[in-house]
Amino acid sequence: SHDVLFLRTLDDAIAIRDGLRVTGTRVGVIGGGFIGAELAASARALGVAVAVVDLLPALMARALGETLGARMSIFHRDNGVSLHLGSQVAGVSRSASVEGIELADGGAIAADLVVVAVGARPATDWLHGSGVDLADGVVCDSYLSAVGVEDVYAVGDVCRWPNPSYRTTIRMEHWTSATEQAAALGSSLAGTPTECAILPYVWSDQYGAKLQVYGLVSPGDDVAYVRDDGQSFVATATQDGRLRAVIGYGAGREVAALRKELADGYESA
Repeated sequence: SHDVLFLRTLDDAIAIRDGLRVTGTRVGVIGGGFIGAELAASARALGVAVAVVDLLPALMARALGETLGARMSIFHRDNGVSLHLGSQVAGVSRSASVEGIELADGGAIAADLVVVAVGARPATDWLHGSGVDLADGVVCDSYLSAVGVEDVYAVGDVCRWPNPSYRTTIRMEHWTSATEQAAALGSSLAGTPTECAILPYVWSDQYGAKLQVYGLVSPGDDVAYVRDDGQSFVATATQDGRLRAVIGYGAGREVAALRKELADGYESA
């Protein structure tokens, strides 16, 4: 049935769009990350009833942390999204078409269309046995050279590398990272060894405003609002007194101003 969909391909997007255009459609979204939240916002913009279910207590908490995730959850509730947070999915009940999402606590969410937005994992199965070091992606050094083999490099979603600003390796699933990684690798391959020390960046358009995140928000960060007027906000995430991320919603100019301070701190890491 086309009543349970993923959003991974253009065909998926077209099928979801067609489903949203059916009068009276109720959409259930499994997963409250960026994709799930963007789906919810898009559905509400079309006047469609939408419910989101996620295991975590706030939308986009993996990327924003729980404090800012809770702040964005309020925007979604204010825009009419039914949120079922801290809830586990037991299954999808179906007859001729989808009837709804069954929750582990015995509750249910009525839905004609269910979209599964539970993230992705790097497609590295084809590299098993190649000698390439695999651990949630292709493990690379700071120059994006794959560990375990010669003359193999990785960029993009699949690349796990030690960004100098972090104590661990990181993997970024954002297209800005892919282009910046490619630029660094291009310099290295052309004879100028260049470490990939990019500032992570992701944005998301929701309810007519842009959510922007520079840097990475980590568990245990101190989150403080530079400004919050109810409709937009700017916040910082610091750790041990050091700026680690700048987050803004509907505040592009202010975020850009703080970005320089953040980037300078990253370069001196």
